[in-house]
Amino acid sequence: ESVHHYQNLSFLLSIFFDLHFCSPLQSLLTLFSKNFPKKMTDSDHQHSPAVDNYDTTPQQETSNSAASPPSAPIYLDNAASAPLHPKIVPHLQSYLLSSSNDTSSSLGNPSSLHFYGKQQNGILRSQKEILKRHTKAYQIAWVSGGSEANAMALLGHVGINSKYHGLDGVTQSQTNMENESNNKQKVDNDSDAPLAEVSRGESLSSPQPQTLSDSPFSLSPKKRIIVSPMEHDSISKPLRYTYHLTHGFQIDTMKVDPKTGQIDWDHFRSLLRPETVLVCQMWVSNLFGTIFDVEKMARIIKERAPYAALHIDGVQALGKLHIDMSVFQRLGVRTTVTVSGHKVHALKGIGALLFSSYETSQSFRLPLIVGGGQEGNKRAGTENVMGALSFGLAVEEAQLNIQPNQAHYKALHDHLTKRLNNSLVIVHLDLPNTYAVVPLILPGAPAEVYFNHLMEHGICTSTGSACQAKGNALPKAYLERGIEHNVCRRVLRVSFSSLTTVQEVDRLCDVLLELTDKFAPSGKVNRNYIRIVPKERKGKKSIVEPFSDAATGPSNTQSSLTETSHSSDELQTPTYTSVVVRYGELGLKGKNIKLFTYQLAKNIRAALKPIARILVHEQNRRIYVDLRNDEDSHKIPQIIDRLQDVFGISSISPVVKVKRNLSTIEHAVTWMAKQELEERSSSKRITFGVKVSVQKTAERTKEDLSSQQYQAHLGSMVNNLAPQRWKVHLKRPDVQFGVEIRTDQVYVYSKLIPGLGGLPAGVHGKALCLLSGGFDSSVAAWMMMKRGCSVHYISFWSHPYVGEKLVHKLKRLMKTLARYNAGRPKMFLIHFTKIQEAIRDQAPEPYRNILYRRAMNYVANYVTNKISAHCLTTGESLGQVASQTVKNITCIQVSARKPVFRPLIGMDKTEIIDLAKRIGTCDISAEDAPDCCTLFQPAKPITHGALEVCDQAEKGIENYLDLIHEAYKTAQILEIDEDTDLESIKVM
Repeated sequence: ESVHHYQNLSFLLSIFFDLHFCSPLQSLLTLFSKNFPKKMTDSDHQHSPAVDNYDTTPQQETSNSAASPPSAPIYLDNAASAPLHPKIVPHLQSYLLSSSNDTSSSLGNPSSLHFYGKQQNGILRSQKEILKRHTKAYQIAWVSGGSEANAMALLGHVGINSKYHGLDGVTQSQTNMENESNNKQKVDNDSDAPLAEVSRGESLSSPQPQTLSDSPFSLSPKKRIIVSPMEHDSISKPLRYTYHLTHGFQIDTMKVDPKTGQIDWDHFRSLLRPETVLVCQMWVSNLFGTIFDVEKMARIIKERAPYAALHIDGVQALGKLHIDMSVFQRLGVRTTVTVSGHKVHALKGIGALLFSSYETSQSFRLPLIVGGGQEGNKRAGTENVMGALSFGLAVEEAQLNIQPNQAHYKALHDHLTKRLNNSLVIVHLDLPNTYAVVPLILPGAPAEVYFNHLMEHGICTSTGSACQAKGNALPKAYLERGIEHNVCRRVLRVSFSSLTTVQEVDRLCDVLLELTDKFAPSGKVNRNYIRIVPKERKGKKSIVEPFSDAATGPSNTQSSLTETSHSSDELQTPTYTSVVVRYGELGLKGKNIKLFTYQLAKNIRAALKPIARILVHEQNRRIYVDLRNDEDSHKIPQIIDRLQDVFGISSISPVVKVKRNLSTIEHAVTWMAKQELEERSSSKRITFGVKVSVQKTAERTKEDLSSQQYQAHLGSMVNNLAPQRWKVHLKRPDVQFGVEIRTDQVYVYSKLIPGLGGLPAGVHGKALCLLSGGFDSSVAAWMMMKRGCSVHYISFWSHPYVGEKLVHKLKRLMKTLARYNAGRPKMFLIHFTKIQEAIRDQAPEPYRNILYRRAMNYVANYVTNKISAHCLTTGESLGQVASQTVKNITCIQVSARKPVFRPLIGMDKTEIIDLAKRIGTCDISAEDAPDCCTLFQPAKPITHGALEVCDQAEKGIENYLDLIHEAYKTAQILEIDEDTDLESIKVM
């Protein structure tokens, strides 16, 4: 069994990485370097093009150019993580290849005192020297990334053992600083010193308070921490934890001027007190690219709170600005700066905390991670040597090319602005700015909708910080800048790197222009700039207001919903051009609901791709399917019919999209009411109800009606069309008229068509179903799809005893089930003849059926590993046949290494057949086609098998494991979906 595990591991590595098992790192890196996209040549990087060199003429493309994704992805989410820089790949290759060719070169822990340890520590020290040279930092501590560095800094500055929180106030702090300065030359700098001179195992404890007055928490008033409202969660959340743990700090939040995006300096000065111990400020905003004047902040701190420390989140600053930590040392302000590797084209999982001075370093006496005492007792744990190597190389590359890169960012920003200035609204950039981050306010739909469609085209952007992407909360920085709540949902962040090209920006613009034409066609939204205007309203600092462009004339505000100025000539006959999809059980999910809705939208696109060109987007817990071409409206019935077979959908409605005004809504509801009257018998009264929902973030005016007023108005209108035929019934009406009012358009419907329910197929991974050809196994596969599994199949064929009629039957069953499945399912056709013959000739006859099924599970174990399936599925129903008794199922169960799900275990045969009719597999399963289960049947099969007998019988079969392995190796793999021509698939 161990040998088989080893063979499986080697087999998987050869499939997924195309490696030789003996040298995976070397082959993996070689494969990586070959496929790494080369964005810029050396000359391109040294001389970035200026603004005037860009061709600002839109590319000539066909109307459907944006519908097809490019051959290579376009990555415009560099503020979250920048790709590995091509120039540092050869250095990493050299490190890895030397490690694989010469084992001794990879030996050694950086903390060890022997030669190999010093060799690894030398790499760490050399990369620290690079960072020190470019940042003027006094000391550097390696960490895993920005979040850890921020938490480490906060704990170090305000920790209970920090020297500068003494009870004697300023006098005590000043004394400590003087004493430390006198002993400065006696203490080693940090772990950069030779290993022989540094004891990495020294105690982490610091001197404890000798008297009550030495306690940092007995001082009155409380110690204060000042924090910027624009900070990343890795600052704000640890501060909350610090407060709850110590109850000894008061956290003050400084204000941001919504007009400029900069710190309100007057307010900041008013917050600084002698008891202020720490100020936290971001150097460059990760959402706006704003550059904050941290040097000015340090000068103010020195004036008003000279013993307060300053912590700067410099993650977005490194590589874009010149960082000079010596400024803070000269000012005498203890300062730490956080930097992270993957923001500057280094590997992920490496970062650093920079210290401005000796006093800053020595104030850290409470490490975040304790243990071996690495990094000068500031951060325990074995250092990431390869990550540090990539970090140093990336910083060297970035800092040497800051000026060309800054010009490059500015050119890309200006080019993007020029391309989109008539269609999208760009948030007014604060100055000064890095121009590497461009936030866009998008019309017609939430940013998440644009984000999903851009992903379909291979374009990666974001709707905010990557660390907050899995939550539903709005980025608080948007709200602090005065952007209203409903507008925050429409902000998309585009971020550049030094590798971003103008061609990639052009591609982004082309796709965005097409999407805005779809989501916000001309006349439906006001396509003017949106700027931030300071205006007090209900305690808010500012709101987002539209203003006009000189070329477009005065701004027109949103039309009121009660507006009825349209003449009858302007109202055209409504047509169904969209479908609204509702999901039931998915709505109960929590923070992971996006995983389910994303899979559902993906399945919808795949199901409807052969029918029509569509646009699928999610909004307000609905999924909308819009036709890209309104001339395809005749395909709506076909689309609805297909969606009824997609799992995860509770109901479907064809909808008419109209403008946001009362006259068009009345016209659409009237048209639908007349259609319903024509379709139904005139001898019976029709009950109806009207349900109106208004999106919470939809802009409203004083003249707008409430949802209740709309329901009363539209209900009265429908009833007056034919009072003798309509009857109001709100609980269970025959016809439910629905009106869903969104920001810039309204969806109207009257039909509610039920769906299959369940969960989207594929959201719970893969299942392998043992497909026999009968009623049970196909229904079991269908039920696993309903609960979110993507189902693949394994079937057993005992040729020549069983003919090709069975194979044709299996192919037809698989094609029928593909209508409900996710992806392109596979069927593994196993040649089972030799195994059955061996069991027939060498095993006890009553146990044949049990042994057949155990052998099937043994082969299925190999297949589950090959396709990464999480479980097996069978059509077993308790007591239906001899092999499906409790004891026999127990004997069979132990042969499977993955869980075995039996969704039919408690169903009657009639229930199974009725469900097979609903699925469409009943007639196929009823065809007479013998399978391997009917072959070599015992005269008297046992119904209460013993596990010991089964194990003993298998040991007595000659070369049994070889037969199992041979059956797996000779399997034929068939890929069949609902469009496959079955005659083209041949079996051997």
